[in-house]
Amino acid sequence: MYPAVSLLLHLLSLRVVLAATIPVQPNLSAGRPDGAGFVDNHITANQSSLVYDSPSAYTGPLNAQKSVLCDGANFGTGLNLRSCVDAVQQLNRESTQILSFAPREWTPRAKYILPMRSSSGDGRCVIDVVSAANNSPPYYASVRMVRDAAMEIIQKCVDGRGVNDRGGFVGQVGIRGTLVVIVRKYEPMVGCGKQPIGQNKCRLVLDSLPADRVPHTYGPEATKGIAVHTPSLWTAGTSLCLAKVEIAAGQWVDVATWYDIWAAGEAVNAMCVRRGFEGIAIHLGQRRALAISLLKETPRPS
Repeated sequence: MYPAVSLLLHLLSLRVVLAATIPVQPNLSAGRPDGAGFVDNHITANQSSLVYDSPSAYTGPLNAQKSVLCDGANFGTGLNLRSCVDAVQQLNRESTQILSFAPREWTPRAKYILPMRSSSGDGRCVIDVVSAANNSPPYYASVRMVRDAAMEIIQKCVDGRGVNDRGGFVGQVGIRGTLVVIVRKYEPMVGCGKQPIGQNKCRLVLDSLPADRVPHTYGPEATKGIAVHTPSLWTAGTSLCLAKVEIAAGQWVDVATWYDIWAAGEAVNAMCVRRGFEGIAIHLGQRRALAISLLKETPRPS
């Protein structure tokens, strides 16, 4: 057995809570990570933050690939073994029940909403579940099937030595082989605030966000030709979590896909909300002027 694989299995058997030891981005100076001045929170810009979330990575050979294929060009290089183990640990290995998976727009609502993402505590290794092309929802699989597929990818593609650590994917997952599992690199720009928020409170909100890959214009309501007015506020059910999409002060328009916004929200959830705090992801969109915050929503009067 390769040393890296042995280490991986050892960490999983111990069920080490790696998120507590993975460094996070600096906290915001303000108590809450919202407001028009979010660009001044001293988080360094990174123009490549979304480079490994290219929509083109979901077409072509992904659909029929039954064995693991490592692909650093589409899914990133330099993946951290510990981060990827942490992302796997977020998937319940005991869950063998066959459940439904379907896109957001599908009704009736499935148990798991696609695209589905499991993120490491530092946000830098993510496991995505998407549907293969030319298959009608809903799709059926267990979380254990998804976890096992992700483990297989990590064992083959992330050797832990920093030489050939790269993302990859495997297809034909689940009942009738209608799902694709991807392990990829992600580079979020996230800061956590000081305001407490209940852990696991934002899943419903994130699952309600659009995740299409069509570019939309974002900006204040007074700006002409805007598809999404900012701030754009999202809530869901009784989760008491508010997702807030906004544009930086002094900026009037930016272009982004809802997929990019959703992916950044998933990073905030993994890096901040999972630890019990509000958070924000910045430098989104073509001009890096957009941000998404996950905040504690004030309960409405009954």
